[in-house]
Amino acid sequence: MDEKTKETFYKRGFTQGKETGLGLGITEETVEFVNKAKVPVMGYKILAAGAIEPKDGFKWAFENGADFICVGMFDFQIVKDVNICLDTLNGLTSRKREWFG
Repeated sequence: MDEKTKETFYKRGFTQGKETGLGLGITEETVEFVNKAKVPVMGYKILAAGAIEPKDGFKWAFENGADFICVGMFDFQIVKDVNICLDTLNGLTSRKREWFG
């Protein structure tokens, strides 16, 4: 994520510091826990009610251990978001955790 986008998140009240996950309060310990899990993991609310672009949120969730994602969208967004998700899955290069889904 570029610096301008991060700055926008912080202005909207998202946190900085030890957090990872685009600065949204997801700690490194949480990511470590997910990566050690031996059961399927679902990423939920990964777009922070529209504050994060799908391409960024989908990529971050899958790279950091999510096997599935639960994403809210309007009907006119479905085709675009599904295509973004498929492109993201096809382009993953830094996922450490094996798939459980």
